[in-house]
Formats: sequence, C-alpha cells, structure tokens
Amino acid sequence: MPQDKPASIVKEAEIETVRRWLNARPDLLLAIAKRHTTNPLLTPLPSTSNSLPPTLNLIVPIDGLKSDKLRIKVSTKARNVEVDIPLPTTTLDNGLGKGGFGKKIEEIGEEALTHLNIPKHPKIEYFEPPTSVSVLPIYPLLFLIFLVLAPKDHGVANMFRSLINRFLSTWAIPSAAWFAAISHLVVEPLLILPKLKQHQVPPLQSFLYLFTVFCIGYGGIDALNRAVIQERVKLIHALSTEMKKSQ
Repeated sequence: MPQDKPASIVKEAEIETVRRWLNARPDLLLAIAKRHTTNPLLTPLPSTSNSLPPTLNLIVPIDGLKSDKLRIKVSTKARNVEVDIPLPTTTLDNGLGKGGFGKKIEEIGEEALTHLNIPKHPKIEYFEPPTSVSVLPIYPLLFLIFLVLAPKDHGVANMFRSLINRFLSTWAIPSAAWFAAISHLVVEPLLILPKLKQHQVPPLQSFLYLFTVFCIGYGGIDALNRAVIQERVKLIHALSTEMKKSQ
C-alpha cells in the first residue's frame, strides 16, 4: 500500500519573510480573507460610516502565519476582525524549495483576486508619491552629479575627489556615474514603461512616475506598485458595497 507523503517543512525564517511581504500586500490579504471565509463582518467589510469608505488596516500578526494556516487581522476604527484560513498541504513531491512557500501564498492570493473579478492590471489615474525612504537615493545622486559637473578648480569638489581616488579608485567616480546613468535613464525607465501602459496611466501622471524614476530610480516603480495595490483594495471594497446594497 502506498504510504502517505510527508508534508514539506517550511523554515521559520522563510515564514517570517513571507509574513512581512504579505503585510505589504493588503490587496492579497483582503482578497484571501473574502475568498476563504464566511465571517459576516467581512461581507460587507467593517464600516465606520455609511457615506465614506473605512480606513482598512490589514496585517498578518506575529505567529499568524504557519505552514498550514494564515491568520489575517482586518481592522478599522470601529471594529477588529480576525479570520483563520487553512492552507493546503504541500507534499515533498511538489517541493516548496527556496521561496516556494511564498510562491504558494502568492498563488492563493492571485486566485482570490481572480475569483472576485479584480483585474490584474487595474487602471491607475493618479500619481502616488514615493515614500520618504525611497527618496533617500536622491542625496548620493546629487553628490555624484556635483563631483562630476563641478569645475576642476572647485576646492570642495576636488577635496572629495581626492579622498575617493585615494581610498577607493580613480575609476570610482566615473564608474558610479555610468552605473547611475544606465540605471536611472535606461534600465528602470524600461521597467516602468510597460507598467504605465498596462495600467492605462494618463500622460501627466505617466510623466510624473517616469520623472520620479529618473530622479530616485526604483522608488518611482515602487510608487506605481503601491498605487496598484491601493486600487485593488478600493475595487474589493466597492465590490463589498455592491453586495451590501443587493442584500
């Protein structure tokens, strides 16, 4: 008789990494919660007002993610809802592998979005500003531009150039300049342009996202990704409102 196949063992470090990633994806958390639970407080979503949508906070609490269970906490100013969602067992034949557990969770979330008819590429009609952390690369970039463009007889620029040449290499400044130029002006714009087209971003907003990429690099792409996540949450909330009206 065939023996039962043992379930894959997921390391605690990988689970914690996936938990942190999920906490940055409220669209997946909300879709999973609505797809896999019958909690009446989620249909419609907890609301603090009949006219304005609630400010939702969705997190996976510490110890809320296990290899066989996902706990999602949905909270507003008025209510807190915690739902436990069992996860399908994965056998060693399927193999989670490195990062496989996260991929499994992502597939569950994407399936939930599809079930709720939430588009994969929602239309984005506004500019989402970059986070304060993602703006930080502008400072070393400005410093690099200063070193490259300052006149050769500029005392402060020459002092820093000498220090860099002495402790790093004479190629450090030109290499950094070429790397920054290729990244900010070629690679990252090529990454965001298809996304702008997929999400039908209007010309003005597209220019702002692209200009942000020119200035701070990946922070512009991250801003668009966050706008997509927010739009999906809005669409799920709108779906909940429609369900409430139909009841």
